[in-house]
Amino acid sequence: MTLGQMKREWKADTGADRYRRGVYTFFWRATPFPFLTTFDAPGSQQACTRRMRSNTPLQALTLLNDPALVEIDKSLVGRVYRERSPTPDRRDEVKHAFLICLGREPTDSELTPLMRLLEEENRRDGPVFGRSYAPPILGWCTVSRVLFNLDEFVTRE
Repeated sequence: MTLGQMKREWKADTGADRYRRGVYTFFWRATPFPFLTTFDAPGSQQACTRRMRSNTPLQALTLLNDPALVEIDKSLVGRVYRERSPTPDRRDEVKHAFLICLGREPTDSELTPLMRLLEEENRRDGPVFGRSYAPPILGWCTVSRVLFNLDEFVTRE
């Protein structure tokens, strides 16, 4: 993506430096960072006391497809498996993922569709994110993407 008067391309770092970019983001006056622009972040050259709230389809697509967020989805799966022992029921694991993402326990009306989605995706066999994963990972990646796209997760009130 290139914006502004200068043609600059944002290239993802590789190796250990790719994680550093989340902490240190270059601010070019004429070419803002694409992820921040998508979420209406103010420019680095001005003060902002109040941001206008927006919700666009481009934001939803970014949350679903940005390579960094896809990697974060997989990390959530790893964290849930490290912190909770896998059980055949999986309810405890889904509750824990929900707690990590939203800071509260899910209600029954929230837990039921997530459990159904996890089971449906685990029965499906196919590629996810351009790669083929074992069915439990496929379901978990889908559930984590749903959690990351909830309005409550994105807009923290």
